[in-house]
Amino acid sequence: MHPNVAFSVGVVEFTVTAEMTAQLDGREIHPVCSTFWMVYYAEVAARRAIEQHFAEGEDAVGAAIQLNHRAMCGVEADVVVEARVVQIEGNRIRCSIKATAKNTNTLLAEGIQDQVVMRTEVLASKIAAAVR
Repeated sequence: MHPNVAFSVGVVEFTVTAEMTAQLDGREIHPVCSTFWMVYYAEVAARRAIEQHFAEGEDAVGAAIQLNHRAMCGVEADVVVEARVVQIEGNRIRCSIKATAKNTNTLLAEGIQDQVVMRTEVLASKIAAAVR
């Protein structure tokens, strides 16, 4: 892992679609962006923050996520999710997560996401053992 990972930020922008609303068992519960999709984009932003800093033969897996969904946004809202590396302990990297509504700057969600960096062959071995 390149040392500059300590200052890295990953950003993803998305527009809420009807398929991203809060749905359970095939029915819409609320016509606003679901927590599921906020978590998904938090994971994408965190991966973007660190992936460019992998050394040859390195990869990472998500290990933990905590996201507090603080406000709602509806279909067609534009959302920006930012992941900022805030802590590195050995091979574990923690990002702070912040999601905001682009047009209103409303804080929609915030939290943390952890990833564990490992050699690609170690990860391949773990995956092979898990899918047997």
